[in-house]
Amino acid sequence: MDECVGNRVRRAMVDAGVGVAELAGMAGILEGVLADRLAASGSFTVVELVLIAAALRCDVLGLLPDSDGCDS
Repeated sequence: MDECVGNRVRRAMVDAGVGVAELAGMAGILEGVLADRLAASGSFTVVELVLIAAALRCDVLGLLPDSDGCDS
């Protein structure tokens, strides 16, 4: 599931034209922490996902797996 969420965050970043460093600054998340989460080295917290969605101006639910699993 961590990989799925990371893929969805990456896709939202591409759609918004935002890189890791820029998103980290916009969301108030340490760049290293964000990079680790994107590499599925750890799980995003709910707070992190809300901050990311706000920064990218996207729906936080779009960053989560569907009930069927991940379609990434």
